[in-house]
Amino acid sequence: MFMARCPKCLYFLVLLEHKSKYKCSKRSRLWPKVYVENRDFRIYNQRQRDIDREALELEIKQQKEDRLKKRLERQKRLIERKKRFKLTEEEIKQRKREYDRKYYYQHREEKLLQKKLWRQNNNKHYREWKKQHRLKQLEKIRQQDRIQFWRKQEI
Repeated sequence: MFMARCPKCLYFLVLLEHKSKYKCSKRSRLWPKVYVENRDFRIYNQRQRDIDREALELEIKQQKEDRLKKRLERQKRLIERKKRFKLTEEEIKQRKREYDRKYYYQHREEKLLQKKLWRQNNNKHYREWKKQHRLKQLEKIRQQDRIQFWRKQEI
């Protein structure tokens, strides 16, 4: 509880209950109880609103700072992500080969089984393809045979 003060000199007031008034100890002036209590309540209420307003402003400021921090963190992550993906074409090819190799070794049996099943189901087509491929490669095969022959002759 707070002590009532005189509106003029801000000295403490004493409550006279039988008159329902406050009396200033310094000036001996009487003030109506309702007037003093209403005035004190308005002052108290104004202080509380000021405190609440400051707390709200502080909370809003904190939220803005948090949003700004989150935005900066997102921007940093995006920049890091962009830096991370700037690979040369050779590095990209190398990486792809590694991933393909890993994938193949993990799923090799399935792939071989699929090929085997396809050949069994499409035997005629497979034989046709083999024949065409052999004819295409015939010239290359002959050249390689000649090279090997002449290499043996040199030795």
